[in-house]
Amino acid sequence: MLSSTPSPTKAATPAAHARVTSAPVITAALSNASMRTSAPPATAAAATATTLATTLTPSSNASARRRAPMNVVIPMGGIGSRFAKSGYRYPKPLINIAGRPMLFWLIENLNLIAGDTLWLAVLRSVEDQFHISKHVQREFKHIDVKLVVLDFETRGAAETLFIVCQNMEEHELSRRTMSLDCSSAAPHASACMYFEDKGSNPVFSYIALDKKHDDRITAIREKVAISQNANTGAYVFATGHLLHTYACQTLDAGVGVAGEYYTSSIIASMIQAGEHFVGCKVDNEGFCCVGTPSQLDTFLQVVLTNPHLVKKRRFCFDLDNTLVSMPRVDGDYTTCEPKWRNIRLCQQLKAAGHYIIIQTARRMKTHNGNVGAVIRDIGTLTIKQLADFGIDYDELLFGKPWAHLYIDDLAVNALLDTGKEIGWYMPEDRATESSGRAMVAARDFNQVQVVGDKVVKASSASTIHGEAYFYACMPNDVSYLFPTLYDLDYNPESSLTSITMGKLNGITFSHLLVSRCLTESRFATLLKSLQLVHKSSGLRDSQPFTLAADVQDAAPWAAAIQHQALSPVRPNIYANYGPKAAARLQAHASLYKKLGICPEEAMAAVSKHFDAYQHQAGGYHCKVIHGDPVFSNVLMTKDGQVKFIDMRGRLGNDLTLEGDALYDLAKVYQSLCGYDFIILDREMSNTDKRGLGSSRTCFGRGSRQTTHPAAAAP
Repeated sequence: MLSSTPSPTKAATPAAHARVTSAPVITAALSNASMRTSAPPATAAAATATTLATTLTPSSNASARRRAPMNVVIPMGGIGSRFAKSGYRYPKPLINIAGRPMLFWLIENLNLIAGDTLWLAVLRSVEDQFHISKHVQREFKHIDVKLVVLDFETRGAAETLFIVCQNMEEHELSRRTMSLDCSSAAPHASACMYFEDKGSNPVFSYIALDKKHDDRITAIREKVAISQNANTGAYVFATGHLLHTYACQTLDAGVGVAGEYYTSSIIASMIQAGEHFVGCKVDNEGFCCVGTPSQLDTFLQVVLTNPHLVKKRRFCFDLDNTLVSMPRVDGDYTTCEPKWRNIRLCQQLKAAGHYIIIQTARRMKTHNGNVGAVIRDIGTLTIKQLADFGIDYDELLFGKPWAHLYIDDLAVNALLDTGKEIGWYMPEDRATESSGRAMVAARDFNQVQVVGDKVVKASSASTIHGEAYFYACMPNDVSYLFPTLYDLDYNPESSLTSITMGKLNGITFSHLLVSRCLTESRFATLLKSLQLVHKSSGLRDSQPFTLAADVQDAAPWAAAIQHQALSPVRPNIYANYGPKAAARLQAHASLYKKLGICPEEAMAAVSKHFDAYQHQAGGYHCKVIHGDPVFSNVLMTKDGQVKFIDMRGRLGNDLTLEGDALYDLAKVYQSLCGYDFIILDREMSNTDKRGLGSSRTCFGRGSRQTTHPAAAAP
């Protein structure tokens, strides 16, 4: 395509369009002005726990060169629900500010030196869809960027920071961490960057300072204004080791009444333990927080009145149905009307020094893509129309290929809020303005649906019968460790059993493990909860769950419920060992052979072991066991409680709650051998293997105290 311009002083700008056609393709670029050089943007501060903070005051490059390498962590463990509810389509880090992602504003103004590492903690679902790390690596080629993928939406920055620390090597943990500019902090101190907040709505964390002792922090509270010293969201930790240690303590303490693991909770623990933490003030004039939609609007107003802060961008507007309406009379472009909202946006961007390109597909379909014919037909009218509506521009491109749909990774839908999409403040719009997967996928033979605050699990496979039995006969003393049962149903025509239970708000231990977010205390809580199950009396204060008459008559598991209530029989607690192993080996014999294992020899060895185990009465009989407490069937709720799901409720062909407590512990040990990495399709690194080894050591200590008091060490 050729580009032409009426200006004798400006060279033609090549058009970016490409098309395949037998007709000659010409693009006319009508240039009115050359692009002005932008001033370098001011420095942006660090993104943190719940907010991305931007400071407009440049930092000292000289002091940066003198310091030792450090870690800068940008935690992005949330989903930006407040922005989603306000109509933003992209995750918070990619929300535009004057045409440039919020995350880029932050990174390009960090005072990084060679040896520094930038850690990006991003939700897997966000990374898979938007490839944030690739965008950053392409834009900032000189920065050492390390990606930490989060398999679940973390419950606050402290949990995200802990996961990041879990991914650091020893030499990285020894560095200063989450620092922007450490020149104003004591070499071995930690610090909070704060500003003076004179507002009446305490939305930040606040610190109290001892002015007599170098602004040492004496207290910190989340969203409680104990002073006017509000944290910017930028925090300095003397070492990664310190951050890792106290983040772990914060997670083990639980979220409490705060409902979230805040970074301020980490700092509060450090201060209480006597760690040196100081406050470093940021001038109010040079600071703006963009962590919420309203805060972003405030910063966009600053950008609007300070255009020198913004890197100049190239904005390409479509003409028809973006800046002007479609013709009221089909084919008659003289009947197009202005779309003032988008025109004002275009005008403001041009006035701020941005480069404006307008493209149009007018008459391209009529003239079969012949741009010369298009310009002869509609060129003069189009130029006059732009002038009449006050639409200023740098280039006008005819020859946009005509299509029903245009698919582009940089496109903004003009029928939406275009100002919001590109990150530009439109005062008139604001004047009129008065939402990670935390579960392991259900198995193929189960159907799981979420209906409001309930979950409906259905299956025609016999494996669900034991679970239905377990729910119906749930002992009262451990019912709080399982979802609430609302209904049991059975459809004889489809042999479909349905269980309606309460929805749990939590994260599986599978995801905690593979995300390196399983602390020793959390694991101990799981074992203690399993101990409570094993200590259960197995009794209900009332009759088993009442079934509808038709279900009671038809369901294959209903008779077992009634039989258990009338004539309880002690089952064979070893029924799930030898027979089950034999069935598995037989079903997957070809796979074992490919792995170089003889199924017959393996079965003989396993059977010998199980026979000896049963002969020696090695099992520990309990009135209640879970039956399958691998980590994918155990959740930790937001308030730190353990909940179990997918109970087996079966020994061989008998439906029962009873069983061998050691069977449950063996299932837990299965997860400690890497089972969850397989089912979640995650690669296991050497760090993960070392972590599993440590967990097995903890298991060895803890399991002796969790099967039953009789099995506990004296």
